[in-house]
Amino acid sequence: MSGSTGTITRITNPSWRMTATWIGPPAALRWSESMLPVSSGGGDEHMARLSWLNVLAGQRGDYGTDMPDPGIFSRMYTNDLAETQPDNRCAICSQIAGDPAGDVIHQLLSAESYERRVVDLSSGLTLIPSLGSLTELHVLLCPKRHLRRMTDVANPMELQQTVERVQRFLSSRNGGNLVLFEHGASRNRPEVPCSVEHAHLHIVDIPQSNHVTLPSAEWIPVPAGIAAAREVLDHREYLLWSDYQHGTLVTQQENEAPFPSQVLRRAVAEALRIGDRWNWRERPDAISADAMYRHIAKLPLSDVQ
Repeated sequence: MSGSTGTITRITNPSWRMTATWIGPPAALRWSESMLPVSSGGGDEHMARLSWLNVLAGQRGDYGTDMPDPGIFSRMYTNDLAETQPDNRCAICSQIAGDPAGDVIHQLLSAESYERRVVDLSSGLTLIPSLGSLTELHVLLCPKRHLRRMTDVANPMELQQTVERVQRFLSSRNGGNLVLFEHGASRNRPEVPCSVEHAHLHIVDIPQSNHVTLPSAEWIPVPAGIAAAREVLDHREYLLWSDYQHGTLVTQQENEAPFPSQVLRRAVAEALRIGDRWNWRERPDAISADAMYRHIAKLPLSDVQ
């Protein structure tokens, strides 16, 4: 398809249509209207637009001649109910499993050889770099199993101990204020809160002088920490926030009303005065993700023997 122009439309799910437009060589692939609802009914308008042009044609000099598999992006976005086993449509599952065909960072970098950019922290948890980093240190703590919310991990004590270990190592080496947050999905409803169905806890290092204003809500303190949040949450979608100033807080909406997509990312971006970067789908940065992985891979974070 080198030197051609055209449009691909692929039905990747009964409810979603993915459209890609390429102009010139495949390296200039432009994702103009990916994951638009096929019908006008329903919500999730926040999932409507993606632009991968800067990543695929502008961040790195030579992407070679192979067009990234269009299906790679569809596997990041699904409105199906989650399953408890790894799902081959899930990009995070693919990254954790070391599957190059489904690993989005690998696909965007178009590297000749595959590298699994995952730090195995324990038998059930991993650390991966954020594709939408807000600061130089922005990672995601993920369960190895395909879960929709961190509070559903099988071993809450493992989660708490792992979070505390990661906090100690990362904060001691960067000197900033580590904030942790999650937008957890409902157990009963199919919506994907932030377009990524696999549970993930953001860990972001921000300067102590930058104070995050949390969304207006009825926040409930959880003095025992993140792992104890499951004791005060029910089946509904939730927001979780944790830092040294506030401790751990959670909130849920009445009547299962959804929170805005990426609402906590937006709050952090505004505190950092980079409000235009809150939407990671518009500015995915595989180069920074790769650099972040190389940083955390050197740290003694794992307890896996």
